[in-house]
Order: sequence, then structure tokens, then C-alpha cells
Amino acid sequence: MAVAHSGSTIVDAGSRVIMRARVNCVDADTVEGSVEPTFVRRGRRTRKPVEPGRRGPGRRPVLLLCAVLALAVAWPPPRAGAHADGVSITLPLPDVRANLARGFEFYVSVGGGLPHRVLVDTGSTGVVVPRGALGPRAVELGRRGRVEYTSSGKVFEGTYVRAPLTLNVGSSGDEQPRVETLPVEVLAIDRQTCAPGYPRCTIDADLSRVGMLGVGFDRDTGSPAQNPFLQLADVRAGRMAPGYIIAADHITLGITAGDTAGFRYIDLRRSAVRVDDWSAAPGCYGFPEVAGFGYACGTILVDTGISGMILRMPPSRRPPALSPGGPGGQRAWLPSGTVVSVVAPSPEGPVLQYRFAYAPSPHPVPPIAPTSIRWSSLGDTIFVNTGRDVLAVYDYLYDAGRGRIGFRRR
Repeated sequence: MAVAHSGSTIVDAGSRVIMRARVNCVDADTVEGSVEPTFVRRGRRTRKPVEPGRRGPGRRPVLLLCAVLALAVAWPPPRAGAHADGVSITLPLPDVRANLARGFEFYVSVGGGLPHRVLVDTGSTGVVVPRGALGPRAVELGRRGRVEYTSSGKVFEGTYVRAPLTLNVGSSGDEQPRVETLPVEVLAIDRQTCAPGYPRCTIDADLSRVGMLGVGFDRDTGSPAQNPFLQLADVRAGRMAPGYIIAADHITLGITAGDTAGFRYIDLRRSAVRVDDWSAAPGCYGFPEVAGFGYACGTILVDTGISGMILRMPPSRRPPALSPGGPGGQRAWLPSGTVVSVVAPSPEGPVLQYRFAYAPSPHPVPPIAPTSIRWSSLGDTIFVNTGRDVLAVYDYLYDAGRGRIGFRRR
């Protein structure tokens, strides 16, 4: 589910950290042999001075030696793809029809609270639950925040807490396997409104039923530090490659050679906004039966938070037959019968490729087709949000260590 976010973000204890060793060098003639841990956020290091004593010219070679020793003693955990013997955990979600119609859902416990159902959302990052779902291990952070889901216009407001999550606990708390995350930031909501410009937005009568588990990348809601699928003890310890696979009937946490057989990959670029995140994947869409149109190429998002498809393009470039009427001569929804083609990363070398004739329906045929397609009015860059129906045919992988997504046709 596409999102926008405002509010500050805690980046100290909750940031993604890795443990490095540090060798303390005191003087050119003296090297302390102690090794102490330093917590480092990717791209930024914070450490106190090694020694308050003098820094003479003779110390520089030893400092260089110490730096080399420190890196040799404690290099960061292996990246995805280096975990041939790493671990992964598969959470079964056997009701394929419900997964595609309602979304991929399971129950979590937030800070030791009662089981609460959440929707796994690759279109956002961060956890959103009602305050009543919090347990005794949730720690108040003392500030308010809000999140806007731009696919629906819903805006949720609340206060931030930090809490570990137990994933896949079941409605009665006895489901297996269950996975506990490290403490992550959670927005405990107490209010919902609708953003301007969304006439179909509705107010939820019962906020106690709201639950979003945002696990995407390149999202405005937060960084990998707020992604519960990445904030696992095995990932932190280097035993599990950071990432996940979403298939029609299960979710696998961790990236192993056995789990990834048959996938084809699209490399991502490092984010220009967050050094520990990745930018959106390249992708294209087109209308094969519109003469002279070809493909519009920009970025693509596989969004498990919605069942419809969202296309973005400057109004001046849209085929007139597909956007007549409406305010300013533009139509929000594509007409039934439109043939749509989606490829990623490009038409010349597709890893993902499918086409369909659009027919609005809660149960589209073919199943990979979305339930609806509309034009986005947010920005002018080329963008396609596939929704989750692509998972009717493809398995989807996000490899946060190597910076890539993958697709495996079943």
C-alpha cells in the first residue's frame, strides 16, 4: 500500500546496527589489546575518543594497523547470497484465494499483547496497530506521528512506542512457527481521517481492527530499522540473510540457496535518501492495442497491501482513449477491456512479464489481473503499482543484503 509519512524517526537504539570490534591505540609505543564493541548505523559511525592523551605523529602507522585489525576481527555479517548454510523460516498461509482477495494476513503479538491480525504490506514500511493491541513490553517514546496511505487516502494518527513483535502467533496464540523480532518502532493509532482528494475514502468505524505490517523498501514511512521482517535476531547475528520471499501460500523470512532456486533478479540502486535502503526497481507498462504507444518506463512496486493497480503518467502523455471525461478532461479509472502489459526491468530483458485484458472484478480472470486500475494524480514520473495479484503467478523476493528483487514464475 503506497504511503506518505510525517513525524520524526528514532535513529539511535532503534536504528539498524551491526557490531564491529575496535582496537584501542594509545600511543606509537603502546597498543592496548582490549577489543570493545562499537555499534554502527550503516553509513554513519559514532564513537567516543579512543584515548584522551596526545596524538603524536608517530601514532599514525599504529592507528592504520589498528584500523586494519579492527576490520579483520569484526567485518559486518555476510550479505545475502553468502549464506549457503544460513537459516530461513517459512510461515504457511495456505488459503491462496483469501491471500489474493484480502491480502496476506497473520496474527502478531506487539510487546507481549494479545494476538492482533495484521496485513503484510510491501507498499509501506513500519507497523501500525491500535493502542489496545499493545502489551506490557511496549515502551512509550513520547511523541505523536501520522501515516497516510496514498492508495486509499486514509490517514492514521497516534503515538510511537518501541516493542518487540512475535510474528505468526495465531488467533489463539498457539500458532507455529512463530518468530520474535528485535524491538521496533510502532505507531499506536487512536485517530483516523481522510486526506483531501479521495472521494472514495471512508472512515473506519472500529480502529481496533486496523493492523498494518509494512515490510517494503524505498517507502516514505521509515527505514529498514522499522521493517519487522529485517529486524530479526538471526539477521543481526549474521545467521540469516536479510530479506524475504512471498509466495501465494507462504512467506519465507531469510534468503538461502535452497529457497531461491529458479528466481531471476533485478538489481536495485542504493537510495539517495537513506544509506541503508534501496531505491525503487525499474519497470514499465504499456497498452499493446493502442497504436504508437509502446511502453512507458519508470519504476515498479509490487504492493501486497492492495488488490488494484495504480498507474502514473503525466496527463499529457496518457492515451486519450484511456482517460476521457472527468475533471480537466481526465478520467481516473481505465475503461473495461483495456489490454495492459507489464514488464520489469525493461522490455528488452524482462524478468517479470505479463499482460491481460482489464475487466473490473473482485475475482479477476486471469488471476494475475488486478481488481481495478486507476490513474494516480500524485506526481508526473512514470510508475506502476502492480498490487498483489501478480503473486497469483509469480513468487516475489526482496534481498535486502544484495539490493535486488526477484521473480519466479510458477
